[in-house]
Amino acid sequence: MRGCYIAKTFLLSLLALVLLTSPSQALDIEQKQWGFSNTVRHDRFNLLSMLVKNTDTKEFKGSIQLRGSISDKDIVVIEKDLFLASGSSRWLQWAPFIEQNIMTWRVTWTVGDELFTHEIGRGKVGPPARVLFSVDAAERPVKGIPSFQVALFPQSVNLTSNLHSALLAHQPYWSDLQQKAFIDWLYQGGTVHLFLRVDGSSPSFEGILAPLNTKKTETLYGQGLIIRHKNFHWQLSVKKLTELGFLLPTYAKGRRSPAGGPDLAIIKHLRGFVRGPQYNWPLLLATLMGYILFAGPVNWYIGKKVRNYKISLIYLLLCSAIFSSIVYMLGRQGTDNSAQDISIVYARPISDGYAIDQWSNLFVTTEDSYSFTLNSGRQYLTNFELEGEQVTIRNGEEASYKREIPLFSHTDSRVSTTVKSPPMIKELHSLKLNWKKDGIDDLRLKLIDAISPDRAIVWASMNDKVYELEWTDEQWVLSPHPIGMVQFTDELCNTYGRHWGSYEHPERSNFHTFIGEDKSLAKLCPKKDIRTYSLLLRILMVRALDHVNGIEQRRPKSIRNKVDLFIISDAFGELRVKDWQGQRSALSMTHISLVEPLK
Repeated sequence: MRGCYIAKTFLLSLLALVLLTSPSQALDIEQKQWGFSNTVRHDRFNLLSMLVKNTDTKEFKGSIQLRGSISDKDIVVIEKDLFLASGSSRWLQWAPFIEQNIMTWRVTWTVGDELFTHEIGRGKVGPPARVLFSVDAAERPVKGIPSFQVALFPQSVNLTSNLHSALLAHQPYWSDLQQKAFIDWLYQGGTVHLFLRVDGSSPSFEGILAPLNTKKTETLYGQGLIIRHKNFHWQLSVKKLTELGFLLPTYAKGRRSPAGGPDLAIIKHLRGFVRGPQYNWPLLLATLMGYILFAGPVNWYIGKKVRNYKISLIYLLLCSAIFSSIVYMLGRQGTDNSAQDISIVYARPISDGYAIDQWSNLFVTTEDSYSFTLNSGRQYLTNFELEGEQVTIRNGEEASYKREIPLFSHTDSRVSTTVKSPPMIKELHSLKLNWKKDGIDDLRLKLIDAISPDRAIVWASMNDKVYELEWTDEQWVLSPHPIGMVQFTDELCNTYGRHWGSYEHPERSNFHTFIGEDKSLAKLCPKKDIRTYSLLLRILMVRALDHVNGIEQRRPKSIRNKVDLFIISDAFGELRVKDWQGQRSALSMTHISLVEPLK
């Protein structure tokens, strides 16, 4: 008996020793949530929230990484600094870019010399959601509408693409950045339903949220909509909101969620604009022929005349050195010795400026470790190349990433940010609708003085018709001849744009013609590049109309008509790559939606 007792004591002591000497995991991921209702959208920066707790007896101070992998190979690493006291917990938010949903995600951190991992997986793809902003889990839910913790609202409008509408009955305890992100989301086209407080009074708002203090039942704010209800939120239902005309976006009938979008196609075609090394081949060939002549027949003739092999050998070495230097200089000069950057910018208005999506391709002439930052706005960055070296990203106020770029090679990037800028439209004269033909009868507008008519193209889109605006009498005037835009089908979701018509209705395959190889595009680019620019503009148009995700945005009954304006110009002055010394060029599309409410 005594021996058994000693054995048990020894085993328990050994187990305790092992536990004390083994490194603690320190962190525990208690909760995680994609977006606002556990869904993500392709080709967007998506919100990922997770509750992290320090389970160790010591404080945790270090970095934590969100890693995106393909076939067990890390492609992108998003890094944050983290400090957690013992036993405390904290919500962390990430901004991963979901491209084709092909990456698996996991969180990693290091304690001592040991690496710990927590698998996140992939988010479920879905259309934008309607949620109830709740203070805590005890708040009464609405049947069929998911709840979202109000404290988890992101600090940038760039992470709100999968939020369609929100139910709200109080002033949230938000930071200024969260309030600004909410107002920008609303201005950009969101819908907010305001309900009575628990005591039966109407909610009031202060600070940045003051525009919500409207007495009307329905109020337009920018491109968004504010609805005030005279009841409590739990007295409504999805059915009641649908009857009132507030419909949720859905996938088009028969449409599956596509495998990807236009982002990689944009990057792919941008490479065609950035010129790599350009060599003067006739001069190089003439130099090589001259070397053969001087090193061969001329050297033989000199050797025959002087009859001294040493002189002939010195001549040959000198000739080789001279011609090698000439070939080297011609090769170096052939690169133009200039780094180049070309970008496509897609802008949508917010309360005090624009939310920006930017695709860039950069060509460098020097091998180095490059650091990429922007000099304005709140930024979220990623790198698009799925092959090559791993990229480490830091998002937020001072977002940046570093990448090793070899000599004379390209790198691709994808950026979302916000910039402060005056409104693009200076004056909107009139918007008249022809109900018989279900189209726009008249539209006249002026743009800010900085946009020259020689450097811009303007289109207006309504339903399945597209109108090009013409510059007449110091203003943009609607042309009387609309172009029928082909309806989006699965065949149109070809990432590389080889087919943009419809197999079912070949007579309507004029999406290519709509922004096709016409003379107006020659204003913005050389004629030889019109085809590629045309493709980029078509891809951006599809993205702007949300067709790329197969999503149908049904219009509320409170809005009579909606017109999309697309202003395409060759520059967007507020966005620049910091400390960039090479040549820059950009093509920007500004998307502005005009809505006409029911009177």
